[in-house]
Amino acid sequence: MDSLFPAGAGREATRTVTAAGTFSNWPPKVWVDREGLTVTPAKDKGKLEIAAGADAAGVYFIRLFDAEGASVVRPFLVDSLPAVDEVEPNNTPEQAQPIDGNAVVDGVLHKTGEVDRFAIPMKKGQTLVASLQAHNRLGSPMDAVLQVADPRGFVVAQNDDNVGNDPQIVFEAPADGTYSVGLFAFPATPNSTINFSGSKSYIYRLTLTTAGFVDHCSPMAIDTETDSAIQLHGWNIPDTAASVTPSAIPGERQFVAHPELASFVEVVRSNIPVFDPATHTEGAPIAWPVVISDQISAAGEVDKFAFDAKKGQTLRCRVESDSLGYLLDPVVTLFDEKGKQLAEVDDSSGRRDSELRHTIPADGRYELAVRDLYGNGGPRFAYRMTIDDSPPGFALTVAADSFVVKGKEKLTLPITVARERGCSDEIAVSIEGLPETLTATTATSAAKGATAKEVKLEISVSGEESLAFSGPIRVVGRIAGDKPREIAATFTVAGTEQTLDQIWLTAVKP
Repeated sequence: MDSLFPAGAGREATRTVTAAGTFSNWPPKVWVDREGLTVTPAKDKGKLEIAAGADAAGVYFIRLFDAEGASVVRPFLVDSLPAVDEVEPNNTPEQAQPIDGNAVVDGVLHKTGEVDRFAIPMKKGQTLVASLQAHNRLGSPMDAVLQVADPRGFVVAQNDDNVGNDPQIVFEAPADGTYSVGLFAFPATPNSTINFSGSKSYIYRLTLTTAGFVDHCSPMAIDTETDSAIQLHGWNIPDTAASVTPSAIPGERQFVAHPELASFVEVVRSNIPVFDPATHTEGAPIAWPVVISDQISAAGEVDKFAFDAKKGQTLRCRVESDSLGYLLDPVVTLFDEKGKQLAEVDDSSGRRDSELRHTIPADGRYELAVRDLYGNGGPRFAYRMTIDDSPPGFALTVAADSFVVKGKEKLTLPITVARERGCSDEIAVSIEGLPETLTATTATSAAKGATAKEVKLEISVSGEESLAFSGPIRVVGRIAGDKPREIAATFTVAGTEQTLDQIWLTAVKP
């Protein structure tokens, strides 16, 4: 399965979706990573009926499978706004497709040189949000550009990369009239061409709204004890829709959305406390470990956080913004209580996000400062900062998202174990979710040599008879002892930076 088009739906809506790919057997069975979607194969090969539930929101992953194997997972997005299909021809200003009200347009830049245009009537002072989902969420191989043109056809706003590789424009109309939004793209991987690019894989979802739009939330992390409201930030958000409660966020993967607002944002479940500004005394040191959500709201602003620490403690301060789709290029600086700079970090791990580690030299009060590298600021300069004692850890990855056991043959499943921050414990790796007809070996990763190693697990038939099986499994690494840890192996969804831990296994009966 190469793609799904349309790549999304509105909440409480049903759409007929084309699954592009090769399917030897139809209809297949369908797996969805979490509740909220009902997917039914239609009679025609490659057609799916996808229904989004009343509480559906965010990114879903869909996999087709049968007795012989499984497709890769493909993303499907659910938004509060109704979905509208792009209608060709809409390449010239005169052909711009009218969009009445607020909608998410599902479209494709089919060919080289193509520009898709949409016409939106606006009143003076109205704020339009034009936001594209293509490369980051859908894995489309495109680096898109958005433009807004006034009623005379002059370009009055343009954006390239605002949410990762995808553009987003917030535009206030200076006068009444019909404005147009134009969309074109270049290849995400640059090549020798200089034309606007296009292909059947350049699938997108374009939100066009003059009503409420969610850009980020605070906090960006929640813990298991959280019952306070999560504040929503963006544009055109009325007071009646400015927050949601965690109990309204279903599933293990947490997406924040509101039925009256366009778009959604993802939050993480944290195993350490989340900073609550309502309970913090101004000027007092913060308790750590902690997760803090904040933003550099104005040019030149520096956020400062005081904390107490003991000699010999290992401090880790991780600031995420770029990886979350926001604009901050964070610089993190550590000062002692006399104001002496002890450490400073800009980029880490090949991204603009920063991670500072430092061994505390003496008991006392310290300060962490966060600023933008270029002194910029604004509503999209949001970040999530994690402060902890840099505990040793590890990550497990698999090279593919599905595997097949054929008859009574053994399957060797290679798992990459990457040790982090000086992890020197033995890591026991095993498989969860196997049926009784299959067994698997376990493996132990000993802390020797390189930081990244490979262990191999073997899956085989447990009895005399090989029985068919097709379903998700999890590969889990565990460290025992005073501070036990458990981490599941992940794979990267094709074409995106999104990861899942539900690996697919098919056992084929001879």
